[in-house]
Order: sequence, then structure tokens, then C-alpha cells
Amino acid sequence: MSLSFLTRLIVFLAALTLVAVGGWQFGPTLASYLAEAQSSTTLDADIDDRSIVYRMRSDRPLEFASSQPIDVVRGLVQASVARDQRARVEGFVYSIEVTLFGIDGALLDQHVVALHSDAPDSVFATGETWRFFRDRPELAAGMDEIVVEASAPIGRSQWRLVDADPAVRAVDIRVYERRPLLASQALTNFHRRSAEEQEMLALGNAFPPDMMTGEEMAYAAINMWRPLGPAGIAGRAYEALVLYEGTRRGRTRVRE
Repeated sequence: MSLSFLTRLIVFLAALTLVAVGGWQFGPTLASYLAEAQSSTTLDADIDDRSIVYRMRSDRPLEFASSQPIDVVRGLVQASVARDQRARVEGFVYSIEVTLFGIDGALLDQHVVALHSDAPDSVFATGETWRFFRDRPELAAGMDEIVVEASAPIGRSQWRLVDADPAVRAVDIRVYERRPLLASQALTNFHRRSAEEQEMLALGNAFPPDMMTGEEMAYAAINMWRPLGPAGIAGRAYEALVLYEGTRRGRTRVRE
């Protein structure tokens, strides 16, 4: 038996041992990852975007602190319902309490906003946009927007689910701030953005960024919303979920 053969045999056995140990140690994690990956790629949608949303509660508000004093805050709210309610003609109603605090912690305003969401089959009937959670039983219904202004600078805001239709399984929210900018600052701010961010800001315009006027660029920057994260510890103060947005595939499309 040659020395080179023994060397190759030892290397082979060592590699085999590493594979066995790795499979025993990382096998469950790898299997879980593969299962999730398969689930995410077999959904009947081409995923275009992902957003972090926060599940609302009625017994405790979600609190969002502003990065700097602001004059307006925005919430994108969405109800989720059971699958057997996906075609409910009358939709779903719920209400949310919004409380604003100043930079000194003083109470500024409090509003209770009543909202109505259309059923999933009504919202996503065209197939142009489809919002959904992965590996969860509830279905995303229609989305509502809440924009609240205050008479004084806002330091933080609280959002609480007051009540909801019994058919509503959950309500999720994303909160945004709009930083005050002067017109002279807005144009500079637009040019400092990356190409991808400029394209996002230009979505409401008929022309792409390189064809927009200086006034249009400044207006887009002034109306730019920035997402806020909730205060507290994840899992205790709030529950974060991933909301997917995509385009529904045709029934005859062959999965790759």
C-alpha cells in the first residue's frame, strides 16, 4: 500500500467525519431553512417587496418615537381575516386610537379613527397587487391610511386597536414620519439620495428622476416618508411580522 494512497484515505475519512458531524449539528437548521425557502418560492405570486409590520393590541399601545420633532405622522393599517371570510361583501370595520405627545412628553392630541377594509378577494381581484404573510393562516385585507397633524412638534406617538369586527383576526401597522424640510434643503436632499431612492421618490411623478424639474425633485423630497420602529423589546413590547407584496401569477403559469 503506497503512502499516497494512505494519505488520500486519511483525508477522505476526515472529510466524511466532518460531513457527518455537520449533518448532525446543522441538519435541523438546514432542513428548516429548506422548508421555508420552498414555501416562499411556491406561493402563487412574484414577490416585489417586503415590509416589516407590527401587530396591534387593544390592551397596550405601540409607541413610536420620532427621530426629530415633526409636525405630521402617518400610519398604514391593515386588517387580517380568516380564510373563510375572504369574500365577505360588506368588508370589515375596526377603530384605532392615535395619541400624540410633544417633545417635552406633554399630551398634544388624541384621536379615535374608524376604518373599513374590503375583503381580500375584492382588494386583490385584479391580481395587480397581492399582499400576504408567509406560513400564516390569516389573509391580508384592504389597507387604510391615517395621517395626523399636530399643532406643536411631535416627539412620539402611540397607536392602539380600540375595537374590531369579530371576523378580524388581527390588525397590523407601519408608522412613518415626514421630516420638515425647507425648499432649499429639499433639492439638496433629493440629490444626496441613491439612484434607487430617487426612483422610489419619483414613483408619484410622470417622469423618471433624470427628467424631473428641480421643483418636482424638491416636492418629492419634502413629501418623503421615513419608516419608524416601535419602542421596547421585540417579543415583549411588540410583535414584528414580514408582509410580502407581489403580483399574482396566472393559473396557467408553469412554476420554475
